[in-house]
Formats: sequence, structure tokens, C-alpha cells
Amino acid sequence: MNDMTVCVPLNSDGTIHNRLGQANVVAICHVHDGQVTDWDEHVVEWDTTYGVDVLGVHHPRVIRFLQDQHVTAVVADNVCDIMQSTLPTLGITVSTGHSGDARSAVEAAVLVA
Repeated sequence: MNDMTVCVPLNSDGTIHNRLGQANVVAICHVHDGQVTDWDEHVVEWDTTYGVDVLGVHHPRVIRFLQDQHVTAVVADNVCDIMQSTLPTLGITVSTGHSGDARSAVEAAVLVA
């Protein structure tokens, strides 16, 4: 099984935030053989920029962060249509429909990837 670097949007209680692009905090985690081996939380404040940024700035900000972190997969409940079509062209797998404990969801998602 390949190693992966996964981004998951977080709520303060460690559950998955309902929308990637509106998260305040995300975790960047490294997964090896289906197990999370590293977990770093980042305050991204996308919740404060979503819908208020100058048109065309919010999505590039999210993409730049994901690329800077060398993310290979996103695990989330919901990812907007634009990002669902853009991220795979950048080599980032998108897995949606996840909820509950973020760490468990990441491990479950990568096992089926």
C-alpha cells in the first residue's frame, strides 16, 4: 500500500467539518499501510474567506495550501463541484461523504482507495 498525505477538515471536537472550503482548521496527516502515522493541525481560516474574498481568490488559496503540504488525498464530507473537478487534475484524490471522527474516517477512506 502506498504512503499518502491526506487533508481532512476539522471541527474543534475532532470530527470532520462538513465542508472542506469552509473549514477553520484542517489536519494534514501521513498514512502508511492504512494507519495514520503523523497528524498536524493547521489553522487555515477558510471559513472567514469563503464567499468574501475577491472572486477567484478563495479556491487558489485552498489549492496552494494543499500543494504546499504535498497532499495526495482529501477526505471530507463535502467538497464543492469546482474543487471536485480541479483537485484530481492536480493528482489529489477526493473522497467525500465522510463524517464522525476524522482520524477514523481517514483510515477507513484510504483502505478503500
